[in-house]
Amino acid sequence: MKTLKILSTAMLMAVTVSLAGPITVFAAGPEIVDLGSAGDYAILAKTGISTTGSTAVVGDIGVSPIAASAITGFALTLPAAGAFSTSALVTGKVYASDYAEPTPANLTTAIDDMQNAFTGNIGRLSNFIDLLTGNIGGQIFAPNIYKWTTDVRIPADLTLSGGAEDVWIFLITRNLTIDSGVKIILTGGAQANNVFWVVGGQTTIETNAVFNGNILDQTAIVLKNGATLNGRALAQTAVTLDSNTITKASSVSEIPIEPATPATPEVETPATPAAPAAPASVVVSNTPGSIIKVNASDRPAVYYVVDGKKYLFVNRATYTTWSSDAGDSANNFATLILVSQAEFDAIPTGGNLIAKPGSLIKFDNSPIIYAVATRGNLYQLADSAAQTALYGSAVPAIIQAGFREGYYDHGNAVGTLTASSQKPD
Repeated sequence: MKTLKILSTAMLMAVTVSLAGPITVFAAGPEIVDLGSAGDYAILAKTGISTTGSTAVVGDIGVSPIAASAITGFALTLPAAGAFSTSALVTGKVYASDYAEPTPANLTTAIDDMQNAFTGNIGRLSNFIDLLTGNIGGQIFAPNIYKWTTDVRIPADLTLSGGAEDVWIFLITRNLTIDSGVKIILTGGAQANNVFWVVGGQTTIETNAVFNGNILDQTAIVLKNGATLNGRALAQTAVTLDSNTITKASSVSEIPIEPATPATPEVETPATPAAPAAPASVVVSNTPGSIIKVNASDRPAVYYVVDGKKYLFVNRATYTTWSSDAGDSANNFATLILVSQAEFDAIPTGGNLIAKPGSLIKFDNSPIIYAVATRGNLYQLADSAAQTALYGSAVPAIIQAGFREGYYDHGNAVGTLTASSQKPD
């Protein structure tokens, strides 16, 4: 691992642990988006759902107020006076506004719920706005609300790192595109069901890309040939498919690669009690200050372990303030402990770290140097004399300006330190 590219949550809470001082952490994201009855569908659209090729959908699909004639490519079978139709391409039911009751009324409610979920979230306040000008490939996002007023493109694998209860909300007022073959990767137990992409423009999932999360789109959702969606496609216009795999998310954390097939009924037998999960190794869970990473190339996030909990480093600069070897020229991360996924999952998530209290930082868009105090408060150093008198030869870590909002004072100094000042706690 040579580079840490981790996008953090905003500062919301603090936890005190037994180190030299308190660790400041972030909350584990916002509350889940209420989809209402729209959440009952894998695909829901107002103007149509079309497919070409060998698409496989696991979950119900529906259209309203448009009629069933706007569902094309599925070879629907509708019983006389039926409330739903079926298709060989859908492991579930197909609903349309011109089917028998109670389908029309149910669809009207679902469409209203879909639109309310969109309008109730697209204008929400966000802790991060227009990060990386919308080019977010190759990053690691912790749970939070993120917002862009630009187009958003994902040209390289994007990782969402958090626990099974954590929530991610991405608010995009323009278009969203994930490039061909790119994956949205879930780590640490993160669930596709807890990821929400609220998009004002068109969502395009290019060929063979793998997308995780629920898409609430004000316009169209387009999946190109071979693309996979683990989540929901909820569009206020149309959904267009081409030999795709779409699986409605529940609590599934891994991406289905092969199209799902209906399970063969089996006679139930008493389940054998599962053996307790093996605890994480002693050196990881019980030694304060362990720095760990899952031993897998697609899981680059690095965590700090204290009192049996793991805390995410939000970026490389933050890491340098906690680990003495983080900035070495060889990038060998000598203190890093590689653990199995099972060991990693056995350690509860505590939150996300900011710069260590007592360290110096500066943001990459300003020459001002700040001292980090307890709870992430920043104090501006008046001059080099103050820096030398209070912090000796300490070198500030340079942190991207985009992380500025991650401090309690929103990156603004709460005071100024001179050479005669008392060093803040």
